[in-house]
Amino acid sequence: MSTEIPNGGSCPTAPILVGAVTRQTAPQPAVAVGDVNTHRDAVDPPVASPFHSANTLQDAHLVLLECLDKLSGILAAVHFAPNAPDESTRLQPLRVDPSDRTAQSQRTQLTSVCQQSAQSGQIHSRRQLDPERVILAVPMASGRQPSEALGLIAALPADLHGFTRSVETLARQFALWTLQHRLDQQSAVASDAAATVELLTRALDSKNRNEACQVIVTELADHWKLRRAAIGVARSAAGSCRLVALSDSTRIDTTTAQTRAIENAMDEALMRGSISIVQPTDHGLDASRSAGELARQHAAGVLIVPLVDPSRDTRAVFLAILDSESRVDPLRQFFNAASESLGAVVNALDQRRSTDFVRRGGRAIRSRGGVIALTLMVAVIAAMFVPLRHRETCDVRVEPRFKRFVAAPFDATLKDCFVAPGDLVRQGDLLATLDGRELSWQRDALQADHDQAIKKRDAAQASRAYADQRIAQLEIDGLRSELQLLDLRLSELELRSPVDGMVVSGDLKRVQGAPLTTGQSLFEIAPLEEMIVEAAVNDDQIAYVRRDQSAQLRLNAYPNRIWDTTIGIVHPRSEIRDEENVFIAECRLSNTEQLLRPGMKGSLKIGCGRRALGWILFHRPIESLSQWFWW
Repeated sequence: MSTEIPNGGSCPTAPILVGAVTRQTAPQPAVAVGDVNTHRDAVDPPVASPFHSANTLQDAHLVLLECLDKLSGILAAVHFAPNAPDESTRLQPLRVDPSDRTAQSQRTQLTSVCQQSAQSGQIHSRRQLDPERVILAVPMASGRQPSEALGLIAALPADLHGFTRSVETLARQFALWTLQHRLDQQSAVASDAAATVELLTRALDSKNRNEACQVIVTELADHWKLRRAAIGVARSAAGSCRLVALSDSTRIDTTTAQTRAIENAMDEALMRGSISIVQPTDHGLDASRSAGELARQHAAGVLIVPLVDPSRDTRAVFLAILDSESRVDPLRQFFNAASESLGAVVNALDQRRSTDFVRRGGRAIRSRGGVIALTLMVAVIAAMFVPLRHRETCDVRVEPRFKRFVAAPFDATLKDCFVAPGDLVRQGDLLATLDGRELSWQRDALQADHDQAIKKRDAAQASRAYADQRIAQLEIDGLRSELQLLDLRLSELELRSPVDGMVVSGDLKRVQGAPLTTGQSLFEIAPLEEMIVEAAVNDDQIAYVRRDQSAQLRLNAYPNRIWDTTIGIVHPRSEIRDEENVFIAECRLSNTEQLLRPGMKGSLKIGCGRRALGWILFHRPIESLSQWFWW
């Protein structure tokens, strides 16, 4: 309940009304944060800002809440920014009142009083009697119109006027910190932009791509204090990265283990397609394996940035081993803005080299027209030795990673069936029920025998026929065990799904009332979170297929979609499938979108390394001729 009443605190003449707080009628209380009971002179002494240690807006909000808690019990607080571009970010909740059951009502009250304060530029407050608290909004001069505002719901303090002045001081200090923080961000962005332009200018002045990459890694390592920086270039999306520049060396030995580790980390970055920073302590599934090994070798963080050109003609990767003085957040912000520009420079220099080569070749051909045929022949022969990615194509079938069977727990009669093959079920869903009438009859008969045995035992005990009493007790124990068994079976009349998944087999709706035997398989349920792709590798392909090779899957059901996967297991023994002798290679595939179903078929292209183009085109005919002539 809200009301307009005069302040009952230390300043009886200061009205606390719904609207602007007057500043002329009350004595001036102290405004120092954390002490509202001291008085001040006519001129406010300088107050040290508590926000000097805050680096981000979230840190400043935490400091603001700590200071407010020293003044009074703060039940709720919001930061109102009317100039925010997004409607959802205009009211930022800093704390929510846990005793307020109507959070939306609380939000509406704070929004209303903050809007009034932001528009008028004055302090607005509302006092409530039940419960006794005050709603306060203080404008924050941010250099924009309307200004931002700080909204509070607090327990009613003893000195409301002093509390208001202290909150006003805190809001003014927070506004100054916010303005300085924005200026620092704009200065950092401008500095990074100037550095990027200068770097791109120097790189474009280079004679070739490798020299430009050397300029880039050297300048970036000096500017950001990196221990080592490197750039690798891949000619296509399917190609592997090759190291072309190092910040601490002008000569690159491609045979060393360190070079291979860097190139492997770059290949993984191309597949991920996003900026990543891997620390030596990262061991999660999201961490790059090669980058993690590189970070542990150097005991330092590793930054990997794909430099993807918008035209997608050339793909490059920047890799840096961070020093202890390297700043991670500014680095990430810089490369988020500059990665495409750096990739475009590398691509432009590569195209310039290709253009110069074509121009010189054209002049040579025009001056020597008689050797065109020879030139074409040499070009074709040379092309046969160009190493390309060798891929083997296999037929595949999608199967669940494992299956769970639901069997009849005992001999019974099927009463009802509620699912059919193809239905999706959750763990605990009812699949079928068994007829328990016969079990109930048996239990009633056993219960009668049990009661009769008890009476027989009691009669023998009364007549002191201890032998008969012992026999009756043993009979009671046996009947009790049989009753427990029947109770257990009666509790298992409902057959429920043990896991989430799809019913693969078990169409029992047409055989309701049929007798079941113990252990008879009724339903087959396959979880769909992860599927197994079984590739049928022919005899003439198995020599090139190995574990951990990358592969691409295309299913007949989704011809326009490709899944990237990896060969997990290659069975050592062949089997017959579709009247052919094949070896089975398995790949695991996540099915989070629930698109894959057991039994789907398609084709799998397995990357088997790099081979010469001539070998890729002619090795099958040569092998067939060898077998034909028994060479």
